[in-house]
Amino acid sequence: MNKNDFIAITSPNQFEIKLPYHSDNSIGKVDYHTNIYFFIPKSLNINSTSYLTNNFYNDYTSYIRFITPQRKLGALERRLHTLITTLNMNIYDESRKNTFEEELKLIVCSYVSYLGKYSKEFAHKNIHIKRLHTFLQRIENFHALVKIMLKTASDKQGNDIIDCVLSASEYLSYAAQNCLLEINVHLKTHENRYNDTVNTIVGTINTIIEFSKENDFPVISNDTYQNEKVIYRHSILKKYFYSILYLYQKKKKDGGGIKEVYYAIAAGLSMVFTTLIVFATQKEYGNFTTSFFAALVISYMFKDRIKEAYRGYFDKRIAIKTYDYKEKIYSSDKKLIFAFIKERMRFVKKKTLQDDIKKIRLIEVPRRLSPYLEEDIIKFEKSVTLYNKNIQRKYHNTINGIHNIMRFDISQYLKKMDATKVPLYRVNDHKLFGNKIYHVNIVIENKTETGTALYRARIIINKRGIKRIELPASGLILFPKDNTTNKKSWFSFKKSGLLRKTTPKPKILKEGSVTKRE
Repeated sequence: MNKNDFIAITSPNQFEIKLPYHSDNSIGKVDYHTNIYFFIPKSLNINSTSYLTNNFYNDYTSYIRFITPQRKLGALERRLHTLITTLNMNIYDESRKNTFEEELKLIVCSYVSYLGKYSKEFAHKNIHIKRLHTFLQRIENFHALVKIMLKTASDKQGNDIIDCVLSASEYLSYAAQNCLLEINVHLKTHENRYNDTVNTIVGTINTIIEFSKENDFPVISNDTYQNEKVIYRHSILKKYFYSILYLYQKKKKDGGGIKEVYYAIAAGLSMVFTTLIVFATQKEYGNFTTSFFAALVISYMFKDRIKEAYRGYFDKRIAIKTYDYKEKIYSSDKKLIFAFIKERMRFVKKKTLQDDIKKIRLIEVPRRLSPYLEEDIIKFEKSVTLYNKNIQRKYHNTINGIHNIMRFDISQYLKKMDATKVPLYRVNDHKLFGNKIYHVNIVIENKTETGTALYRARIIINKRGIKRIELPASGLILFPKDNTTNKKSWFSFKKSGLLRKTTPKPKILKEGSVTKRE
């Protein structure tokens, strides 16, 4: 797991943790154990009495999907050639249609993952123009194959296959535009140094836009309604193509059978008490007497209390040895089990934490302040068993493992917060205002048979939600996606003028196109 991209902000009140669990072809199954610690300021009133287990799981959502296959463009081009060859034959058999659709989905997912990885690395590494031009040429070659695939499908196949290829063409066009626009914006930060490369990229973008218009795909423009349509269709297509990676989850509470057995024992013990009282009173006072009647009523009163007391005792003992939920992960046809997951949430005391957890929590905290930290600590445990042979039997070594995507909502954390703005004063200055913030620290402990890895993140929140996430290990700071002061949305790049000429009134070629810089 990369220490820089295991966590992300998904909305003002939500963040996401993505944990990979890799399969090992040499053994039948592999076990992982993950502990996620939440260090929450006591002033937020998130504790064992106000924030119960049910509250935690109401604020938590989990998705399981395969790790996207990582392939180079050359390998993807070869697989696309194979699909084009398949399209030259009539595909009437339903199983062959399904196979074609699954293979196309995997190609799309791998291509989009490749573009995203390239644009992210490009922004953090030195610019190599020759490599960039090689990349652009490969993009153009790939989309030339996409055009051939669409024409072949239109000439040879029925509506089902044509619709599938059209959807792939549309989504791949969006992905390429997104990647190229992000690269162009990064080149823009170097002023006029890379103008020729910028113009080459703009030409490639406009070629993709023209292809989109020819096939009636919605394109980005100055029309708000049109852009809403682009975003909506992009979201629908993303769900469709990534559905090949998501798995069927069957979740239920853990320890249900054990609880029923112990509850029966509790009822039996309380009944033993009642029966002994009844027999003793009956022998002493006989039947149909006032004393026997009073003893009978009192014994039944204590019977219920004794049963509840034993149930409470057994609940505590069961909670130590069982999890809250258990989940089986199946293939899409529900025939093969790929993973077995158990989850448990508990509040723990600071003194019960291991030394390495305390140490990583206190990174960047001054030593003299550490004793004053008042925090409630949530420990969220996950036990994952991955059945490698079943995964490889189904996907023939093309899948490297699964991703567990966990989304957490912090709305409950915001209820007890103070006002966002705090007045400040300086000599010779008017009254200033600072932001009142709170730190929620997260430590992830990921254990495997080969060792233990630790990860740390600091979530900065205030009354309005998440301001940013800091990663102390790398010094990175993550901002919300809609924070325009830190990162532009790719749908607004054209409108912002980042890709236009530097002259006062740039000439627009066509609606939805991007003009070259002089």
